[in-house]
Amino acid sequence: MKLNVFFLVCAMVVCFSAVAVGTEHVDASIKICPMGDSITRGGMEPDSAYPSYRYQLWTMLHNGGYDIDFVGSTSEPNFLRFTFDQDHDGHSGYTTEKLADDIDRLMMNYTPDIVLLYIGTNDVLQQVPMSDRMRSMDRIVQSIRQKNPNVKILIAQISPTGDTFRNEYAELNKFNQELLSYAQRVTSTASPIVIVDMNTAWSTDLFNQEDGIHPSTEGEMHLAQRWANALISTGMIRPSVPVTVPTVQPTVIPTTIVQPSVVPTAFPTYQVTTVPIPTNPQVTPTEVSSRSGFGTRYWGARSGTSGSGFFSTGTRVLPVVTTGSPRGSSSWNTDQGTPSSRPFQRWYPTSDRWS
Repeated sequence: MKLNVFFLVCAMVVCFSAVAVGTEHVDASIKICPMGDSITRGGMEPDSAYPSYRYQLWTMLHNGGYDIDFVGSTSEPNFLRFTFDQDHDGHSGYTTEKLADDIDRLMMNYTPDIVLLYIGTNDVLQQVPMSDRMRSMDRIVQSIRQKNPNVKILIAQISPTGDTFRNEYAELNKFNQELLSYAQRVTSTASPIVIVDMNTAWSTDLFNQEDGIHPSTEGEMHLAQRWANALISTGMIRPSVPVTVPTVQPTVIPTTIVQPSVVPTAFPTYQVTTVPIPTNPQVTPTEVSSRSGFGTRYWGARSGTSGSGFFSTGTRVLPVVTTGSPRGSSSWNTDQGTPSSRPFQRWYPTSDRWS
């Protein structure tokens, strides 16, 4: 009898110790590297009013309960007007080739879990041949994967400049289409690539600064919303919700043997189904569509959900992109399916849908 009571006391002590932990977090910090050119860097001076999309994105995710850590080789220019994690690898004037040449040095001291890659605008301004752009893009992706074979890479289809002739003549739109084909070829289960549409429904009057190239404050907000939607909807990041457990007061040990109470071995999981709403006013796109897709299956978006509200509706097929379309329209080829081991995703921010 005394021996059994002793074991019961030990079991109760273990249970109380496990319950009185206090606060735990579901996820650890996720290292995200914002990478690219001056659109990622933001203004040139510390007192600039343009901190890039990074400020808005970090604020959205941080306020939404996401445990993220921006990483990069620099934090310059250390914006004085804004408080946020300022590490990044956005470098003014970088073309795809310059970033490809420099990326191994830049990533020497950090290893990202996710890369937000926005590059290609300077290639448009300098009219770099398309074959050179895509060759450099592949070098960038391979270097990132060499540092982390399981890295997730989000690649932006770049926004238009204020010069429509330049956009067409310097093949900005063609570059965006080439990114789709490239992502289909190189995406993998271990290291998925997501194409994020930063071009569709972009207002150059509202979202570009006077130079017609760099985003305005409204443009920075728009970019941040599209990155956030893609990150959350793919499940690449999940909120770190504190789980607070009340401390249990010890009770009198019974003198007779009783069955100890069963203590749950896991806490309930939490899931956010909506994108955090920033304090700044949001711009509502004018185009709406309800279709979405993910991997090798179609997915439909339930009303009022974002990301976690998708449901399977059938087998997906390869898109055939209409050449030269400035808005990224596409048709569907019903003859061939996408291998399940190579998921490919494209985020359409204007209508909460995938293709």
